Amino acid sequence: MPPARHRLVHVHPGSGRKVLYIASIPASDNLTQRDADKYPYFVRTGWTSSQPNHPFGEWACQHGFKKVVTIAADYAFGYEQVGGFQQTFEACGGKIIQKLWPPLNTSDFSPYVSSIKPDADAVFILAAGGVGPLQLPRQLQQAGIIPQKRLIGAGTSFDEFILPQMGDEVIGAVSPLHRRVERQVGRREIGGADEAQRLRGAHSRSIPVS
Repeated sequence: MPPARHRLVHVHPGSGRKVLYIASIPASDNLTQRDADKYPYFVRTGWTSSQPNHPFGEWACQHGFKKVVTIAADYAFGYEQVGGFQQTFEACGGKIIQKLWPPLNTSDFSPYVSSIKPDADAVFILAAGGVGPLQLPRQLQQAGIIPQKRLIGAGTSFDEFILPQMGDEVIGAVSPLHRRVERQVGRREIGGADEAQRLRGAHSRSIPVS
């Protein structure tokens, strides 16, 4: 048991006990936005679901993307991630031309991949649960969507902890999220490409968000 000064008592923000609730993990936008008045003792120390994608939407527009298709998990985190991107992307002059919502834990994305509109410049992805985060980029490549269209996505789509399990399909992909500056990577051959070089290339394409 850690010392008392290191412990934090968690009380539901709506309990009415007037106890400060400090949360580093919950990302729901509403907790500190639309529903903020309901939780006056709730303090967020992390980021909201949509937050990283507000500057990312502007970046995509400023870098020449005009039409984007989104494929995101069908639950609150997916909605808010896409919403943050869409708000600033369209305010800058871009257009979300299609939204696809596969259920959580989807492993076969072929019905969604096959329906992607051909005039899109890029595909924004957010898969969640099971093997989905690994399978979606691979299936986009197998269908010829990548590299014909640019692969972009939520920061969690190319998290530094999942990158070692990904292949060449994510080289050149762009995402917004904070990253560590350096990382020690062993020299292991994957598909004929050196993993260290591949990971450095992938990280160089990330957009840091402060």
